Amino acid sequence: MCLIVAKPKGKKNALTKEKFVRAATRNPHGIGIVYNDGNGLKEQKFVDVKDKLDDIYKIIENADSYLIHFRYATHGNKDLGNVHPFKVTDNLYVAHNGVLSKYPELNKEWSDTKNFVEGVIKPYVEKHGEDSIKNPDFIKWLEEEIGSGNKMVFVDKDMNFTIANEGAGSWIDDCWFSNTYSVEEPKKWDTYNYTSSYPIWNNYNYGSYGSYGNYDDYGYYDDYGYYDRGEFTKEEIINFVADNIEDGFTSSYEDI
Repeated sequence: MCLIVAKPKGKKNALTKEKFVRAATRNPHGIGIVYNDGNGLKEQKFVDVKDKLDDIYKIIENADSYLIHFRYATHGNKDLGNVHPFKVTDNLYVAHNGVLSKYPELNKEWSDTKNFVEGVIKPYVEKHGEDSIKNPDFIKWLEEEIGSGNKMVFVDKDMNFTIANEGAGSWIDDCWFSNTYSVEEPKKWDTYNYTSSYPIWNNYNYGSYGSYGNYDDYGYYDDYGYYDRGEFTKEEIINFVADNIEDGFTSSYEDI
């Protein structure tokens, strides 16, 4: 179901490395970042992220402000062209979390969001100007059009954010998260339900990621529900997490 995180200027980065890895694992189909490097808005997008997490996180770790999107594909190809945020103009980008049930399907290879941006958002902005997305009447219309289960975040060249359905997300330490289940630690009693084919780590975010935390925190539930701590090696833990970043977990996110 994707995740958006918006970090306003001068605020603490609430997307810790631990939360970043969890978000990337649960939303394995691309990461996109927009920030201002002093020369206007700059975007960086990635689709094969499992070997790049350290490098990607460095982009936002000390950034004054950023908009980041973790994609879980529901429509369209799993490629770079469908990774959010999407460019509306040189000075305006947008990211979406949710599933759009009605949208102009201009291209079957595009995601629902990209079709909506190309078919609705861009024509509106071209007609009314970039600042039109900040109009309360436009935001009210957009919220009604996409429904309360969808969230959209616009960011301009000055890293000002405009959020549709802001109340459906959460402010955590001055950063806005479109959901919290993408970054929360999984409950022990849910971890075995991800798949029946592989042992599941009780806490697969492995601490701070760089140091891989305390390996005694990892283990698995056998077929009888028995939890065995400290069973696996560092290499097995890393390989398992990497595999799931590529393939995506299959559990119900509502249970996490």
